[in-house]
Amino acid sequence: MGFPILSGDSRGTQTSVNKALLRRRAVRSGPSMCHERSCSGAGLDEPAGGVTMNARANAWLREATRLVDLGLSVIPLHSPDLPSSANVDEQNIGKTPLVRWQEFQEHRPSVREIREWARRWPRANLGVVTGAISNVIALDSDGHEGTHTLEGLGTLPRTWRVSTGHGEHIWFKHPGGYVKNFTRRLPGLDLRAEGGYVVVPPSRHRIGRDYRWLVAPEDAALAEPPDWLIELIGSQPGPTPVLAQGGWVAEALLEGVPKGNRDSMCTRLAGFFLGLGINAGTTTVILNNTFAKRCRPAFPLADVQKCVGSIAQRELARQPVAIDALDLLAKEYPQTSGWVTGIIERESLNVLGGPPKVFKTALVTGLGLRIATGTPWLGLATAQGRVLILQAEIAEQHFQTRLRLMTQALGPLLRPDTFLVASDRQAPLDTAHGQARIRQLLAQHQPDLLIIDPLARFLTGDENRTQDMNAVVRFLDDLIQTWHLSVLLVHHTGKPTGAEREGGQRLRGSSVLFAAADSVLILDRIRGEHVLSFQLRHAADPAPLTLTPTAALWLEPGVPERLGAVVRLATDIRYSALRDAVQTELMVSKATATRLIAEAKRSHLIEQVGSRYVGSQVHAGSPTP
Repeated sequence: MGFPILSGDSRGTQTSVNKALLRRRAVRSGPSMCHERSCSGAGLDEPAGGVTMNARANAWLREATRLVDLGLSVIPLHSPDLPSSANVDEQNIGKTPLVRWQEFQEHRPSVREIREWARRWPRANLGVVTGAISNVIALDSDGHEGTHTLEGLGTLPRTWRVSTGHGEHIWFKHPGGYVKNFTRRLPGLDLRAEGGYVVVPPSRHRIGRDYRWLVAPEDAALAEPPDWLIELIGSQPGPTPVLAQGGWVAEALLEGVPKGNRDSMCTRLAGFFLGLGINAGTTTVILNNTFAKRCRPAFPLADVQKCVGSIAQRELARQPVAIDALDLLAKEYPQTSGWVTGIIERESLNVLGGPPKVFKTALVTGLGLRIATGTPWLGLATAQGRVLILQAEIAEQHFQTRLRLMTQALGPLLRPDTFLVASDRQAPLDTAHGQARIRQLLAQHQPDLLIIDPLARFLTGDENRTQDMNAVVRFLDDLIQTWHLSVLLVHHTGKPTGAEREGGQRLRGSSVLFAAADSVLILDRIRGEHVLSFQLRHAADPAPLTLTPTAALWLEPGVPERLGAVVRLATDIRYSALRDAVQTELMVSKATATRLIAEAKRSHLIEQVGSRYVGSQVHAGSPTP
């Protein structure tokens, strides 16, 4: 929880600041941070003779956590010490956000997110989102021009100040209401407020100069803005109702986005305005006259029209409509094969269940790779498509190890942008924040199949509660309808109970998931053999498959040796003769022979025709659904 230090009178503000700083100092080692000195990473874990990567990451983490404790919303920024990127132009080195930061105008990042940023970008710069979320505004004084202007406006109150590459940032309390950014309203002075952010220590400017606190939060209370600044803010045109609804909308319309983000942001804006009931033509005019012209480089009108048209068609398809039964009977649908013929249909909800540690992740990873390359999976034909796996089962580095082993079998068949991995534990299916993160992923990558592994890691509610699981299913149904994709969930089966359950009824938690699924696959380990069974809504259930893990972590179909012997001996003979033949061939007891015959029959490896037994036409290596 952040400290409520940016509201109320100055005495309450300073008291809360002091409490936050005392807590931070109590657990902090090394010299005081970022005050009247460079913040390039000195302090914790710094060895004699230089700053290590770990020291710099720790310094960044400490300062980011401290600022969040003070009630500020922080984001990681590109820095001159990071590799160059096509999305970062020279003027914005050290200032471009490394994350989609619009959401942090609405809520502050969690400690877990901050730690992940420090781990991923130990050399990053640090930014503070200004405006209502942090309850601050910041005046940006640029060079001698800004200094000269400030000198003519009289003495400023003592408040937080940061030295920048060419001037300084002067911080004030947010005055309330909607405060817009402005540029050069007075010579050399800009304002960062709603939809803006400023760079703070420990950061480095593109010219090589370090940002540093001139007046740090522990040295002064945050001051009220001076009267002349209040007058400047009050003279600005008020925001339109649309801009007041969301900081990310204002940011995008007023400042645009760099190349590489234009398509996804245009899609998001189009969905926002069309969702308000604004027609496609008006939405196109709004985006073209604001967002498109401010992008870097400008976004062409033709691309805006294409983007809005695509989302408008999608919204139209989602509107409720009834069709006459005779028209429905006469309607022709395109004949398309499923992603896995007969098993995973297009625009479907599917579940793979099983006990822990039976290779469920390996199985779905192999399935995804087969669809990404359009090659057969377990002897079944696949359609080539883009796959996105959202996984929280194992750490990303361990997933990389598994993937490296599995992709060796594919060679050049696996092409870029066909199999995508997001190791994200911050995207629960039943919270608005998590759903927004998933929608962003889908907008960016447009997958044909979304794999979520495991379901339990993406829930905050109770999987046994019908209401909670209904909400999850509704969200997944919306994704399927909106993005025309298929979803495959990886889930656990429940512990055995007194009442025997079969197929999808074994899935753990509420039966809502089983009822909603188009296909349920259950992976078991039975007497040392991996067995995959199917329960389908739109077709007859195919025979179970017996699978064998390979050294490269693939699960491949095959028949156990002893069951294969049963199939070979079932040559149109009576049961007693088959049992005797199995006993003799395998040198087993009558009871074991009886069990093997029953298992072969249950697995559809042999069939009973009248009083005689024959090998089934459906073989474990290539089942026909």
